[in-house]
Amino acid sequence: MNPSLTRSNATLAWTTSEPVRSSYCVVTFPDGKLENGTCSGRWEAVDLPRGSYQINVTLIDNAGLVGGPFLHTWSNGNQYY
Repeated sequence: MNPSLTRSNATLAWTTSEPVRSSYCVVTFPDGKLENGTCSGRWEAVDLPRGSYQINVTLIDNAGLVGGPFLHTWSNGNQYY
């Protein structure tokens, strides 16, 4: 018997050592869908299906210097399908 589907919320937050003018996130969902957009120190989502996720965060400081992309991966729920 397969376990029931797990859905949950996610909040990812980060800090920087200097002021950031802008930040850009690309999130990859388990089905391959991409979500692109600006993010200011955090990314949040509600009612995510189970599976593997990844986020790439790129930062631009006040001098215009680019940091990243910084990659973080995580799994939501039970991975038995």
